[in-house]
Amino acid sequence: MTKLNLTLLVLVLLQNAAFSQLVSIEGKVIDKNSKKKLPGVSVQIGKYKGTITNSKGIFTLQVDKNLIKDRGITASYIGYKKINIPYAVNAVYSIEMEQAENRLSEVVVSARGKTIVERAITKIPVNYSTKPFIANGIVRLYNIVNDSDYFYKSDGIVQIYYTSYASTKNSLSINLLQNKDTLIQNSQSKYFENPGKPRWVGGYHSIFDFVYKQPDYINLSRLNDYQYAERGKSIFENRSVYVIDFFSKNNSETEGTLYIDTASYAFVGADITQYNIKEIFFIPISVARLHVTYQLINDLWYIKHMHTEAKHVSENDNNYLRDFVFTSLDTINVKAFDYKDIIQRRDENIKIKREGDVNNWEKYDSIFRDGELANTVSLVPVPRLNKEISPITKSTSTMNKFVNLIMNYARNDNIRWQVSFSRLPINILKIQSDPQKKNSSLSNYSLGLLYEFRIYKNLFVQYGGGTNFGLGGLSNKTRGYYLAYNLCFNKEKRLVTIAPTFGYNKITFFHKKATYYVQQNLVTGVNLSYEITHKRSYFFAVNYNHPISTNNYNNMVLINTNNFSPSIGVIFKL
Repeated sequence: MTKLNLTLLVLVLLQNAAFSQLVSIEGKVIDKNSKKKLPGVSVQIGKYKGTITNSKGIFTLQVDKNLIKDRGITASYIGYKKINIPYAVNAVYSIEMEQAENRLSEVVVSARGKTIVERAITKIPVNYSTKPFIANGIVRLYNIVNDSDYFYKSDGIVQIYYTSYASTKNSLSINLLQNKDTLIQNSQSKYFENPGKPRWVGGYHSIFDFVYKQPDYINLSRLNDYQYAERGKSIFENRSVYVIDFFSKNNSETEGTLYIDTASYAFVGADITQYNIKEIFFIPISVARLHVTYQLINDLWYIKHMHTEAKHVSENDNNYLRDFVFTSLDTINVKAFDYKDIIQRRDENIKIKREGDVNNWEKYDSIFRDGELANTVSLVPVPRLNKEISPITKSTSTMNKFVNLIMNYARNDNIRWQVSFSRLPINILKIQSDPQKKNSSLSNYSLGLLYEFRIYKNLFVQYGGGTNFGLGGLSNKTRGYYLAYNLCFNKEKRLVTIAPTFGYNKITFFHKKATYYVQQNLVTGVNLSYEITHKRSYFFAVNYNHPISTNNYNNMVLINTNNFSPSIGVIFKL
């Protein structure tokens, strides 16, 4: 290579580096008057790229230098005026936000806003498909903790099966064709010793088509719980739209803007913010934001793009992000997905692996890149963990290690529990010590709770019991210990499990403090279960109870025994 060519190559590389140069920004957001730190403030660079302040009002962010120079930093928060400040090199920002005098000072509060929303709701069966269809698209899931302690990104190719927009409270059926993950963890961080750190589940199910799911703010029976205000007309997604602001009357936890087509009264899009959410998939969320748009195809409206971001309630700066971009529509080859292909709501994202055809990624990588350029897919630069500059002292607490060990055991399908309704192997025919005391057959049944712990592979130890809560005249209680071995079938579809069991139980009948009858048994049995979801199965079981000890105190009760004890119930997985 000539010296001239080498020089040109270096210049090109430097130029490319300059165009993609990332800068780190940090700062805090406070109330202008009280100087109080503001958690949960949205700090945005451009339309989508951003973060949320932590519990101390602090934010950190990596962003393209050219983007931040062009767009500046925008901070927004419920009850405060939005503010934009310019980028300054090497600055530590202190953003002071001023409270808004009136949340709806710039809009007209009248019945018209609500009327427009009501009409849009009634037009849903006209504007959206009432027949099943499949929407194809791409998904990006992203989770980062403390900027560099934990980084997870998953790009996926998905199909979404829709039934009908005409019904309410719909749920989406999602088939993940293939995905690829990037996972980086700082093993020296205290975050990974925290047994309470959340598992991200349901990421694919946070594709939120609000028109399809019809939450309360577009539910005719719940509109009175919200205040609607027409802001006027505007252009949104190249359509003339009514701009309707709304917020919940009874609290400050939900607010947003609806964009409704002036010609058809279709929902063209929305921006929704929710605060202080108790739980989403068992994860407490301090703030969640949604941006969604729709498109017109063959006279009907379909989802076009969705972006959501959420912040987990914890001492760590834990942020979640999801993007969905529509790529094509199928209204011909439409059928419900096979059970084995469906991503379920409580499936843990990081454990979902669908490799698919690797040759597809050449096509879909370009779609992701185009989405990043169009701001429909979030650009998420991979952080570099620098332990030397910012070392994190790892806790050596023995108790923390023990608790973390237990939590890791629990989170890997090693703990289950059964809720059952059982017929006991004993019939109480009569209470001889008190002939006047009424007794019914309810004394011979029991509601039970049984815990299962995996010992090795498919071998489980079980412990639990049951009671009738005193129904029928006499109270009963059962305590038992068992071993069970799961034989699994039909693994490609809904799992069928046959579990032979062996163990010991003790059954006691009593009233108040007086014990009437006690029987101890060796138990053999079989449990047949059928999977309903990945986390729940129905079961039917039959146990044979061989008495090894009985004690009828002073012949208080007249009984007969039936060695067989059937039960039905539900098995739950953690």
